[in-house]
Amino acid sequence: METLDERSYTFVVRIWAEPRDLVGAVPAWRGSVDDIQTGARLYFGTLGELSDYLRRQSGMTAIALLPGAR
Repeated sequence: METLDERSYTFVVRIWAEPRDLVGAVPAWRGSVDDIQTGARLYFGTLGELSDYLRRQSGMTAIALLPGAR
C-alpha cells in the first residue's frame, strides 16, 4: 500500500501579471512552478500551460477535475 508521501506532490506556484506595451491592453498572466522534490523550476507563458503541467505531474485527469467527480 502506498504511503501519503508516495501519493503527494509539493510545488511552489507563483503567478503574476505582466503589463503589456499597448495602451489599454490586458496584462498577460505568467507563472512558474518549483518542484520541491526535484528542485526544478519551470516557467509558463499561460495559466493553462501551468495547469497542464501540474495535471501531468500529479497524474490527474481532466475528468477528475470536474466538479462532483470522484
